Amino acid sequence: MNIITENLGKRFNREWIFKKLDFTFKSGNCYAIVGPNGSGKSTLLQVLWGQVPQSAGIISYFHDEIIIPQENVFQHVQDNLLSLPNHYSWKKFVTAVKSKHHFAQRFRRIQWAPQK
Repeated sequence: MNIITENLGKRFNREWIFKKLDFTFKSGNCYAIVGPNGSGKSTLLQVLWGQVPQSAGIISYFHDEIIIPQENVFQHVQDNLLSLPNHYSWKKFVTAVKSKHHFAQRFRRIQWAPQK
């Protein structure tokens, strides 16, 4: 599944947590969102998975170039994307993630510095 954000923003009351985020999360890539405490990393993820509504912008979800309506994303992920490939075990996955060398090679690093 690909997730595309266009001019995405979230604010609480009058304070912007993040704004003007244009990014494409592509299927098959792994991403690490890093930043200081309180910078909005968890809020961004909550907005992306639909737990918290965005204040501005658009989030689009695509699977095999077919748009998935926002209200159906959770069901789509549950039905299609929650299992690892047969040749990959959870033990192997956890071991790989713990390895710094593997982490550096496999994850795109996104330095989180939201505009406020």
